[in-house]
Amino acid sequence: MPTNEQTQLSDSARRELTGERDRLRSARDHYESERKKAEGLLIHIEAILAAANGTVPPTPARPLGQSGGLREAVTNAMAQHPEGVKPSDVTRTLEQTGYVHTGATSLALSVSNTMWRLAKTGAAKRSKNGKYRLVEQQESGGHG
Repeated sequence: MPTNEQTQLSDSARRELTGERDRLRSARDHYESERKKAEGLLIHIEAILAAANGTVPPTPARPLGQSGGLREAVTNAMAQHPEGVKPSDVTRTLEQTGYVHTGATSLALSVSNTMWRLAKTGAAKRSKNGKYRLVEQQESGGHG
């Protein structure tokens, strides 16, 4: 372990290193965020293409949503139901596929909230019967 004499930095060196560290942390966070967005978009596009072809979307390499988060898991589950799906059915699907929910809020409430947010942002639509559809699936399926 270095002694105090070896670890002493001038104020300018300390400021420079601190600034560089902060810049690198910010860049890392930005790239991680962009990577997650790209993954989500790729999964969404695959689901749309599969729905248009009448096939089941490819299974992700990892368990449903395990490293992509709840939103990705919910979107994947919704993509498997172009006719629309209720939050309770998505919750059941996630439980059956082994999704591990670590949040303080129940999985059922978290799924319902996530689907509501998808509808609020325009990524999904909620029908009067309580089923949610991803917007591109609804439009490509010819349903109004």
